[in-house]
Amino acid sequence: MALSQTVTERKTQLWSSRIRSWQQSGLSQRAYCEQQQLVLGTFVYWRTRLKKLEADAPAHKPSFLPITIRQQGDASLILLINGRHHLEIKPDFDPGFLTRVIQVVQEVA
Repeated sequence: MALSQTVTERKTQLWSSRIRSWQQSGLSQRAYCEQQQLVLGTFVYWRTRLKKLEADAPAHKPSFLPITIRQQGDASLILLINGRHHLEIKPDFDPGFLTRVIQVVQEVA
């Protein structure tokens, strides 16, 4: 990791902590900055920057759904998804179609 990244990450953590502390204080930004001996303009800059970083972050991380694989006698495969849905995969299945189905299931989850 580059030195500049480390410094930036430390500053981000420091200002995140300061912003949380201000929010819990019940003080105005100006009063909090005076109390903590911070420059108001710098405080406002970091508050805006952190809001933007939060807004740009993905809403949720994609995750896989839990599945149960059960093989039956006819050599087809049944995927049980979340205990509610099942998908039967026959030996001559279309891999491309299965890929698209899995992608849609991941988007909905």
